[in-house]
Amino acid sequence: MIGQTRLQILTRSPGQWVAGPYLEFPFSDMQSAVTRLEIRDLLGDGNECLITREPFAVGPANAGMSTVIRRLEKGELKILWKAPLEARNLASYPPARRVLQPPEANIGMPGTVTKGELEFRARGRLTDLVWKGKVEIHVLGREEPVESFTIEKTCAWDGTKFAPLQ
Repeated sequence: MIGQTRLQILTRSPGQWVAGPYLEFPFSDMQSAVTRLEIRDLLGDGNECLITREPFAVGPANAGMSTVIRRLEKGELKILWKAPLEARNLASYPPARRVLQPPEANIGMPGTVTKGELEFRARGRLTDLVWKGKVEIHVLGREEPVESFTIEKTCAWDGTKFAPLQ
């Protein structure tokens, strides 16, 4: 089995393509390191962004899928935004049920299950990221969530990166 995958960026040089920066994505337990890859010009300047879906795991009961947006800047791939689309953190529970404010602070917290989606919304030549999702609060001993709420947050470009979800 191949231990990792490399995403190689090629840049145009007069009359040829030259290998530029790359990303290494390790495989784990036969799981793909990238499940989706998309290229979009989110800033309207012709320098496309690389949008990937990448699984994560921090133990058997704390895992999920994140969207990561990167862009080639000054010869390297810079992360502009990262947020979970799925996050299941049932490895531990807080001693008392509580809901944090603002609501997006609950994403990925102990005792939660989060499911979301990312929408790209045009704003002039820029694109805003709109994360829409649902967070379920779980307590020890109950299979069903004791509380759930929906979140919609727009993460706009601030000139250097997109506003964080959390």
